[in-house]
Parts: sequence; structure tokens; C-alpha cells
Amino acid sequence: MEKNKKIIPIIEQQLVVNQGPTSFSDLVRIALRSDETILLAFISVVPEVHIENHRTVLTKKATTSMVDNLCKMLNYYPEKPVEIEKKAAKELPKKTAKKPVKKVTKKK
Repeated sequence: MEKNKKIIPIIEQQLVVNQGPTSFSDLVRIALRSDETILLAFISVVPEVHIENHRTVLTKKATTSMVDNLCKMLNYYPEKPVEIEKKAAKELPKKTAKKPVKKVTKKK
């Protein structure tokens, strides 16, 4: 890196806005790639077909930051799947083992 080159934080950089239209997405397809990046595909559902509106790849750090921000905005903090399974198991009624029925015969 050059000695005189100034590093500008992202917040201070000018954002160039894409002039494309904004689209509504019904689904997000998420895939973890072998290089530890995350592929996000935003999809709209119409009766005839599913349309991929946009596809992007993010680093794990950027994806984690995005998920944290979404949780804060929605005031929604999901639990880990293991914790959910343990909670569901506690709420299930305990199974009672059936006792074998003894056949009673009358003596004459």
C-alpha cells in the first residue's frame, strides 16, 4: 500500500445507488460455499414460475452482521435448534409403558 494513500471508512464513502427497480422477494435461498462464504438468492413466487430477483455472495462476517441487524430490527432472537428440541421434549407428555395384561381364568 502506498504511504500517502488515505483509507476511508465505509461510512464516509459515497454510496453509488443502482438504478435498477426494487423488487419484492418471497423466499431467500441460502447456501454455504466451500470457501466459507454465503450465497443468498432472493426469489419471487408467481403462479407460473419462481423468479430469482437477485443473487449475491457475502463473507461469513458480513452475513453474521446482517443477521444481527435483522434480529434487532425485528426484535426477534431465534433459539439454537438444539435448545428448541430440548424444550419440545420437555413439553411432550411422558409415555407410559403398558403393563402386560394377565389372563385371568376362573377355577371351577
